[in-house]
Amino acid sequence: MNKDRKILVNPLEDLDEEEKIAVLTDLVNSDPMQGEFKITDQLWEPCRSFLGYPLQEPVNDYTCDRFKLKLGTHTKAKKMVRN
Repeated sequence: MNKDRKILVNPLEDLDEEEKIAVLTDLVNSDPMQGEFKITDQLWEPCRSFLGYPLQEPVNDYTCDRFKLKLGTHTKAKKMVRN
């Protein structure tokens, strides 16, 4: 959605010259950011059927067990100051 021009844009279509300039202008004028992403904890649990059997799925001619993954994360983002 282009709010300035009040139009909807199909993301699968090529951008016209005016839209390309608008995107580049936004990138040049944006503030640089630095971020960190850390995984603090993880928990792997095998998925089970209603009767308690492990669930399996075929993946590229292999039979694989299905797992539920829970991640704890810590993220930090800070704005870089231009001098």
